[in-house]
Amino acid sequence: MENRGVTIAHSAYDVLWLFTFTIVFLVITLACYKGFSNKKGRMRNLPFLIITIFMIIFEIIKISRLLIIYGSDFNLRHLPFHISSYAMLTFALATFAKPDSRVSQIGFASSLSIQFVAGLALYVAPVAIVADSFTYIFTAQGSFYNHHTTIYHLIKVLFFMLAIALKPYAPNNRDIKWVFIIYASLLLISAVMAHLLNADFARFLDFPLNLPFIHDVHPFAKTAILYFVFMLVPVLGVLVMIVLPQKLRARSDAKVNA
Repeated sequence: MENRGVTIAHSAYDVLWLFTFTIVFLVITLACYKGFSNKKGRMRNLPFLIITIFMIIFEIIKISRLLIIYGSDFNLRHLPFHISSYAMLTFALATFAKPDSRVSQIGFASSLSIQFVAGLALYVAPVAIVADSFTYIFTAQGSFYNHHTTIYHLIKVLFFMLAIALKPYAPNNRDIKWVFIIYASLLLISAVMAHLLNADFARFLDFPLNLPFIHDVHPFAKTAILYFVFMLVPVLGVLVMIVLPQKLRARSDAKVNA
C-alpha cells in the first residue's frame, strides 16, 4: 500500500466504489427504515447492533490474521488505537447499553458527530483515509488489509445513514460536554500508546501536515493541536447543529403553551 497523505485527489476507483457503496447503503437504509422505524428499544437498535458486532469481529480477524502471518514481526501500528478505530467503542456504547439510556444516547451523540466528520473526510479525501485500498478491493491483487480498511471505514457511513433514518438519538445539550470528554480521552489514549509502543497511532509520531505557524512546536504537541482544531471543532460544531434545533423547538413550544 502507498503511504497516506493529505490530498483531495480522487482516482476512478475512489469515485466508482464510493458511488456504488453509497447507493447500496441508501437501499439498505430505506429497507431498514421500512422495517425498523416503528420498532422500539432493542428491536429498533438491531441494525446498529449488527454493524457494531461485525466491526469488532472483523477487527479481531484482522489482528489475528496479521499475528499468524507475521508473528514477532507484527507491526504494532495495526492495533486499534487510531481515531478511526474508536468507532467500535462509541458504537458499542450506543448499541450495547440499554436503549434510550444516557449511556446509549451519549454513544449515539459521539458516533453521529465524530462519524459525520470522518465520513466527510472519506468522501473528500479518500486517499488520506484508506490510501489506495479502493484500487484493490475485490480484486486478486488486493490483500485482506485492503478489504478490511475499505469496508471498515465504509460501514461507519452506513451506521451514520441508519442513525439519521431511524432516529435513535434524542439530542441533549449535555451531550456536547460528554462528546468533548470522550474525544479528548480517546485522543489522549492514542498519544500515550503511540509513545509507549513507538507505533504511529493517529499519526502522532509523523503527522503529514507542516504548517508554518507551528513549525517549531514539538511533534507531539503539534499533532495534538491539529487534531483538536481540525477534528474536535467540527465534531462539536456538528453536535451543536444536532442539538440546537431541538432546543429552539422546545423554547417555541413553551412560548406557545405559556
